[in-house]
Amino acid sequence: MKLAKIIRLAQITMVIAGVLGFCWGAYEVIFYLTTAPRFEVRKLSVSGLKRVEENQVLAKAGFEVGTNVFRVKLDQINVKSFNYHSHASPVGSSAL
Repeated sequence: MKLAKIIRLAQITMVIAGVLGFCWGAYEVIFYLTTAPRFEVRKLSVSGLKRVEENQVLAKAGFEVGTNVFRVKLDQINVKSFNYHSHASPVGSSAL
């Protein structure tokens, strides 16, 4: 009976060590991905512009060169918020 308890304790210890090892490894991977210079934005470019300048869109995006790609929250970038208003009036309308 005593040998069975020792084996069970060894099994529990190995499982705990395995879980801790996995958690430590996951932490190290996340730390590397979010801090390594290899994953920094080196160049930003915008295409398809007709009404705004590229620097206006990049300023609105909220991040710049050197930002880690895994730290960019894509759902918080809103470059569709440029408002355009037409200043034309209908032909034949009279000013009151």
